[in-house]
Amino acid sequence: MNVCVIMVNYNNSQLSCNCCDSLLKQQKSAKLSIVVVDNDSRKEEQDILKAYIQVKENVDGLFLPGNIGYFPAMAKGQELAYLKNIDFDYMIVANNDLIYEDDFMAILSTLHFEKDVMVVSPDIIRMDGIHQNPHFINRISPIRKLLYRFYYSNWYVALFLAWLLNTFNIRRHEINKVGYDKEQYIYMGFGACFILTKAYMKQIKMLDTRSFLMGEEQLLTLQLEKVGGKTLYKPVLKVNHMDSATFKSMPSRFAYDCECKSYQLYKDYL
Repeated sequence: MNVCVIMVNYNNSQLSCNCCDSLLKQQKSAKLSIVVVDNDSRKEEQDILKAYIQVKENVDGLFLPGNIGYFPAMAKGQELAYLKNIDFDYMIVANNDLIYEDDFMAILSTLHFEKDVMVVSPDIIRMDGIHQNPHFINRISPIRKLLYRFYYSNWYVALFLAWLLNTFNIRRHEINKVGYDKEQYIYMGFGACFILTKAYMKQIKMLDTRSFLMGEEQLLTLQLEKVGGKTLYKPVLKVNHMDSATFKSMPSRFAYDCECKSYQLYKDYL
C-alpha cells in the first residue's frame, strides 16, 4: 500500500516532527511518502524542520517563500507528490498537529471502498477526548444557513452571536459529535484530516485552492458533489488531535475575515 501524507507547517515545526514520527513507525504496514510544506515560517522554525528532514527517509520538505494559505500550500505538496510518479492508494491531507494511532496504517491497508467513495474521514479525537467527526452527517439545515448568513454579514453581528452562544453556554465543540462511533456516509468531514482515495486522485486530483484559510471542508464537499463522489466516515481509523480544548469565545478578526471570504465561495451551494 502506497500512501502519501501531506501537511502544512507554519511556525510549529515540532508538531510536524511529532506527527511524522507517529507515521514513520508504521512503515511495515505502508510505503510512506510524507511531504511537509512550510508556509514561510520563522527562520528558527524552518531550521528545526530542515534538521529533522535531513535525518529522516521518506520525508520531503517544501519551503515556500511566502504564506500562500492552507489548501494552496497543500496543493503545492500535491504537485510535488505527483511528480514522484508513484501509484498512491491514498493521499492524506491533514493538519500537522495530529498523532496517528499505531495501527492506523495497518487498518487502512485492509480496507476497500466503493468506487464513489472519494474521501474517507477518520475518527478525530481531541486531547480532552471529544470526537470531532462526523462534522455534518446531513446537509446543512435552513436554520443553520440563516445563521451563517447573519454571522457572515457583519463583524459586530458575529461578535454578538458569539457572545450569545457563550452566555447561554451553547458550545457545540465541547460535546461529542452524534454518530461518532458509527460507520456511515456523511455530508462533510472535519477538516483536520481527509483521506483521499484513488477515485478522488483520478477524477478530481487537486484540492480547491481559492480559499486562503477556513472553509476547506465545504470546498472539498462541493468538489465531490460535482462528480457524484461521497465521503465515508470510518471510525475504526483514529487520529489524536493536539488542538487546544480551550476555544476563544470571540472570533479573531483575521480568522473572521478569512471565513467570510471562504463563505462567499460556497454559500450558494450549502
